[in-house]
Amino acid sequence: SPDARFKPAKKSTEGYVTNQSGARCLVLPLYLPEWRRQLSLEGRSDELTTVGENLVASAIGRVDRLYMPTLISLSNHHGKQDFTWRQLTVGDELRIVGPEEACATRVQIGVEQWLIYRSLGAPRRRTALGMHTMADFYAARFDAEDGQVDTLIEVDASTTGV
Repeated sequence: SPDARFKPAKKSTEGYVTNQSGARCLVLPLYLPEWRRQLSLEGRSDELTTVGENLVASAIGRVDRLYMPTLISLSNHHGKQDFTWRQLTVGDELRIVGPEEACATRVQIGVEQWLIYRSLGAPRRRTALGMHTMADFYAARFDAEDGQVDTLIEVDASTTGV
């Protein structure tokens, strides 16, 4: 919409895309910690901002592989609910992998929760939040009551050329 504007939160890293009609879409930069204070403590100047009419995700540093997931909810309802997200520990044969190898995030909006995983290296069996996969990309709904995940999208590493 031509009248859409991004409004970043003051203390946390998320923001909202709003327009004159009152629509409010939640924007979560899953590649960033939830709180701006944590960015400062880690000495990072990464951010989600706008340049002109463009929403820009930035990260400063030298890496071999980069994954910067950003969740944009097109539901006006989500922008009115409590939410949080956490970057998760990803394990590979009892070893914690770095963000250049694989990333996983848990997102919660209201009572709904999701698990999002992305491999950035060679296909290997990895674990995050009790989920075991060799997928290149995996997204699931997470049931906090019984710990089960309901797969929404799974991209097999053999089909992506990784």
